[in-house]
Amino acid sequence: MEAAHLRLIVADAGPLIVLSKLGELGLLPRVFGKVCITQVVHAGAIAEALCGWLLVEPVDMGSWAPLNPDIDPGEASSICLAERHADSLLIIDDKAGRQEAAARRLRYVGLVGVLREARVRGFIPRLRPLLDRLRGAGYYLSDELTRQVLETVGE
Repeated sequence: MEAAHLRLIVADAGPLIVLSKLGELGLLPRVFGKVCITQVVHAGAIAEALCGWLLVEPVDMGSWAPLNPDIDPGEASSICLAERHADSLLIIDDKAGRQEAAARRLRYVGLVGVLREARVRGFIPRLRPLLDRLRGAGYYLSDELTRQVLETVGE
């Protein structure tokens, strides 16, 4: 995941909330620089997330409609914004939202992918403690995904 060639990084609320709860919100600007959220996500975003590197981007949904009726308004607006920018990367964790992004052939990554990238770039010394903290906070990670991602970073 090379962020340097991407024009727009769009984040849904879920990853922002989880990173904030872990005290690791600062990883996003270190990995990606500026990150955009939609006004819908902003309305429900956490106060700690409202800082200089987080840009609120208006998105006119117009006639845009999700393929999957199970996605929430924040996910829908984030997907819509990412879809309107060819060189974007969407940060989203919700299964229905990821399925929607995949169906629309968008590049996306979940929170585990963001943390993996932070480890690869040397912004965190080890990935396993963060994954353990995620699990401890009630974030579901399968044993197989945990094993696979740790293997890719040599842990």
